[in-house]
Amino acid sequence: MSTSIDLSCRLLCACEAAYCIADDAKDGQYNPCDGNPNVTADMRKQYNAVGFIGNPYIVTCDQIEAAIVGKTDAGIIIGLRGTLKPGFNLDSILDWIQDLLAFPSSDEYLTGKVHTGFLLAVTLLAEGINNAVTAIQNESSENKNLSIYITGHSKGGGMAPIATMYLKNKYGLNSTQTLFFAGPNPGDTDFCSKYNEMFSNTVRYQNYLDIIPLLPPVPLAIDALETTLKSILPEKLVSLLNDAKDWDYSDVGTMMYIDKERNVTKESSLGAGITDTEDWLAITTALLTGHASDVADAHHSACGYGYMDGTCKGDVCGSK
Repeated sequence: MSTSIDLSCRLLCACEAAYCIADDAKDGQYNPCDGNPNVTADMRKQYNAVGFIGNPYIVTCDQIEAAIVGKTDAGIIIGLRGTLKPGFNLDSILDWIQDLLAFPSSDEYLTGKVHTGFLLAVTLLAEGINNAVTAIQNESSENKNLSIYITGHSKGGGMAPIATMYLKNKYGLNSTQTLFFAGPNPGDTDFCSKYNEMFSNTVRYQNYLDIIPLLPPVPLAIDALETTLKSILPEKLVSLLNDAKDWDYSDVGTMMYIDKERNVTKESSLGAGITDTEDWLAITTALLTGHASDVADAHHSACGYGYMDGTCKGDVCGSK
């Protein structure tokens, strides 16, 4: 693996490597791409681009939750596996959105409240992740000072900030940086404010037409949608947004926005873009004009899609 590949690209590839973990995978130290018939050649390219030194540790729970933890020349990378992508039609995307809109919950190791489903996933994996990091650190004295990077895509992106605070407060595991992709908003204002105070160098990537990073919506976004787009939003989506109005979700980190030309722009402040109705208008127009597949495609982390092209610039998958 060429060390010239940007760290953010390597972390995105770690997210895709986590998708190599089969539903019936066992905990252990091995390459999850080997022996999995569902793994594509491109996924193997992405796995190789991470640059794991030796086999990574695989952490699983109940065939649903999974993470990949491995040593690289940049440090220890923790990649949280996301969920299956939404289907290519309006109804399936709306059903997937409904799953994201969960009432937030609290935990003794977190400030404020966070997404209930993401919290459960983190608590199920946390001990195994901490054990894997400890095992790597104990392999040699040099490993004890390795940087630690936490990443995730989709559901894994929503879990990443929660895992960062949870692992620090419960196990004393300190993330050097948390950088995630296509992640839903993780928790309420209390959680996100404390998180941003503790982990100020967090970065999140959001792709053009990807609806998932806009959910659960922040209160200002809901107000803007009701004022500007309510007449054209699907009725079911309006209902889902209203349900989330009192939950006070917010965002974390600095956003790197991948535009429709797949160029990356750094937003100047926390929360920039999240209340921008232009994104919602573009997404809603696509959903209502028979282009739901474009919205679904915008969420992918595989070769040939926006997140890889924007973040990796052809260094892993080849030219656009």
